[in-house]
Amino acid sequence: MKEKKKAAILALIVGSFGVHQFYLGQFRIGILYILFCWTLFPTAKGIVDFTFFLIMSDEEFDLKYNLVNDYNTTQKKYLKNELERLERLMKKGTISLPEFKIKRVKLLYSFSE
Repeated sequence: MKEKKKAAILALIVGSFGVHQFYLGQFRIGILYILFCWTLFPTAKGIVDFTFFLIMSDEEFDLKYNLVNDYNTTQKKYLKNELERLERLMKKGTISLPEFKIKRVKLLYSFSE
């Protein structure tokens, strides 16, 4: 299981060579970082990635980088939390019943792909 803090540290320290991309299993992007490290673009992108990892929630990180083909525990927990959040918004009157239904279907559909 990949760790957000480790990915952030790798992005900051050796991000210009794409080491964090290899760690996250994104080998093609990592190779691009190596090929273009002389342009300093990967260095800037590594700093952006570092910042992105810092502000990303643990759930978002897990969903993006620790997925398996089947629903894992993290996915189920995230889906449950999002459905409960939508239901609370509907009960408060923040979103209407039709909006709730549309958002729920979109959320469930995004997890069925």
